[in-house]
Order: sequence, then C-alpha cells, then structure tokens
Amino acid sequence: MRIDCVVVGPIGTNCYILTNDRKEALIVDPGDHMKSIVEKLDEREATPLAILITHGHFDHTGAVLKLIEKYKIPTYANILEEPVFTDKSYSMALHSIEIDNYLKDGDIVTISDFTFKMISTPGHTLGGACFYFEKEKALFSGDSLFFESVGRTDFKGGSGTELLRNLKEKIMLLPDDTDVYPGHMEFTTIGHERVNNPFLC
Repeated sequence: MRIDCVVVGPIGTNCYILTNDRKEALIVDPGDHMKSIVEKLDEREATPLAILITHGHFDHTGAVLKLIEKYKIPTYANILEEPVFTDKSYSMALHSIEIDNYLKDGDIVTISDFTFKMISTPGHTLGGACFYFEKEKALFSGDSLFFESVGRTDFKGGSGTELLRNLKEKIMLLPDDTDVYPGHMEFTTIGHERVNNPFLC
C-alpha cells in the first residue's frame, strides 16, 4: 500500500491517499483543495473507492461533498460522530454531511484488498476515530494523536479525560513499529509516542 500525504486547507490538514497495486485508492480526511487531491489521484492513476473520515471538523471534511459528487464513492466514520456531521455548531462546517457507513468500535472493514479496523477515540470530538491497517502497520489518527502531543479538547463535545483514556487503553496497545499518520504535522510511531509523548508517558 502506497501512502501519499497532501496537505490541504488553511490549517494545514494532512489528507492521505492510500493506493494499492490495483491502482485503487482510499482517501482519508479530504479537508479542502479538491483539486490537489484529484491531481494526486491522477498522478497515481488511481480510482478512489471510499472516503474515511476521522472526525467531522470542517478542516477534515471540506472536500468530501465535491469528491462524492465527482466519484460517487461512499464514506466511513465512527457512529458516535453522527451529531458532529449533522450539527454545524460541532463541526464549524458550512454544510452537513450524510455518512454512508457508520462504524462501531472495533469494526473491521474490507474494501477490495484494503482491510482496516475502526478504533473509536472520542475526546477531540464526540466520536473521533483512528483507522488501523494492521497488515501495513499504519494508523491514521486524525486529531486524536499527534507527534509528541494529542488533540485539543476544548471544542464542543471534547473531553480531555476521555481522549487520554482512549489513547492509553486502545492506541498505546498497538505495536511499537506502527507508523502513525496524524491529521496535522509530522508522522510518528507508536513506539516514539510511548516514550516521548508527555501526555501518555
């Protein structure tokens, strides 16, 4: 699985494009700048199959509706996040988003030859999620876990206690050599965060 990062939007959101050997792709958190995302898909000659959304804040969803319109592909997110996608006072977005496939904690989804687990990590939002690709040892952590930091919890629906509990009880159980692809800033690993993240040590 090839992983490309396209930094989009005014807050510098990491949108990831995952491409397999069949030139099929998953899009994670298309926050804005649809043109840049489409250009990367075209560069890889990839056909998108689905959009995975870690949470409903505007900077992670800005290009979702346009991509759905262009490619007619389904969306996946945590079922606990439904109010954030439908109530703009949570998402700060201009438009609500109707999610096609709401997942529960621990659900495993296979799309073509992509297989991932949705790990529910509320705290930054009501239903923040991480998408874990066990075979590839890759975790897409959205705004739950960052390089030596964690997501803000002062937005509506946030909870610092809940976020840290979810990260410690779920995400820190993953192998040290799991690569972490966060919603902003640089990449990291579970092993690095286990030792160096002041919120989790």
